[in-house]
Amino acid sequence: MEVVLLRHGKVDYPPLKMLSAIEFRHWVNAYNVNKLDRAVPPTEAALDMVKQVKFVVCSDLPRSIESASYLGVNDIGLISSRFQE
Repeated sequence: MEVVLLRHGKVDYPPLKMLSAIEFRHWVNAYNVNKLDRAVPPTEAALDMVKQVKFVVCSDLPRSIESASYLGVNDIGLISSRFQE
């Protein structure tokens, strides 16, 4: 058996800068619900890997599910908060 781990695609959200702890919490909460930046396509290597997998799992965060879809995955076998970063 082979396990392939892929990180989600680039989120369409401003990069981090110096933030207070409270500002950082708000930044993370907003980042977690934002969509992917469609101007940054998946790599050919990622697309090739996904073609070979038999079972896909994702976290329940929108960027994870959207990344799977962006890679052409039509059937996500398991979606769970256990896989969050």
